[in-house]
Amino acid sequence: MSAEEYPKWVRGLDILVGVVLIGVSFLVVGLPGFAEIMLVYAMSAGLLFIGFSRIVKTIVLKDLKPTTKAVKVITGIGVIVLASIVFLYPAGTIAFLTGMIAGAIALAGLSRIFVGISEDSLVDWARVAYIVVGILAVLLGVIAILFLDLGFFILAVAMSTALAALGVLRIASGVTGELR
Repeated sequence: MSAEEYPKWVRGLDILVGVVLIGVSFLVVGLPGFAEIMLVYAMSAGLLFIGFSRIVKTIVLKDLKPTTKAVKVITGIGVIVLASIVFLYPAGTIAFLTGMIAGAIALAGLSRIFVGISEDSLVDWARVAYIVVGILAVLLGVIAILFLDLGFFILAVAMSTALAALGVLRIASGVTGELR
């Protein structure tokens, strides 16, 4: 499919996503302590708000069925407990979330590899770029999963490299119109 067939807003969105990915990757590497703390406490705060809001809504909304009220209170308490665990055990939370993010990056890499191999309408350089960036993302994601105990900074560098590579690929796709 040629560049003219894609709406300009789609190409612009692709470029914007690429720039954001690159920016996030530099932020994580440049301020790893900030990224680590923000990850733990933002998740904890968000979960606490959700848990308390479920309980408050149950009290305020009088027209709810008794079973609905019970489920809302039980899930609200469960969310508060989990948020407290996140807050009290940030290292375990970081290891778990890092593993999840690394897994997502590896999956994104698999997608890039598949597109590079299967989309024979792409120009050769784009196919090679998709495959190379995909392999890089898969390798870095798997390394991050296998070595969670090496510390957040090393994992952040690996994942940020993969995010930056994916971001560059998105920008190139947006600029050239070789979108898949």
